[in-house]
Amino acid sequence: MSIWSKTMMVGIPEIDNEHKTLIDQIDVLYHAMKEGHGETEIEKTLDFIEGYVHTHFRHEEALYKKYNYPGLADHHRIHEGFRVEIKAYRREILSKPITPSVAIEVNKILMDWLRHHIGNEDKKASKFLLEQMKQ
Repeated sequence: MSIWSKTMMVGIPEIDNEHKTLIDQIDVLYHAMKEGHGETEIEKTLDFIEGYVHTHFRHEEALYKKYNYPGLADHHRIHEGFRVEIKAYRREILSKPITPSVAIEVNKILMDWLRHHIGNEDKKASKFLLEQMKQ
């Protein structure tokens, strides 16, 4: 079962596809945990997320800039904060023994952040963008 759901869609195909890619990678970790080997997926998942959010955030912010989204500066700060957090979190997690409970924690932290960010910040910004795109 996939963690991705239509409720996470913001209505902008390129952003939705990138969000789905992020969620799909967390889904790999989730399924690995269910099969009892989540600890072997943690580093791969964190490496992917750390790299991919850089690209995704750049794409999102370029769209926001193109359509003069008034919340761009705040949104950028949120993105930067997550980049810093995920980098520090990755270092912390990989510096200790990886156990199934650590895999569960990583999955929960990533999904909670993405659900909150997509459900609140990205949906608010996308609503503005969709209105601008109609004009």
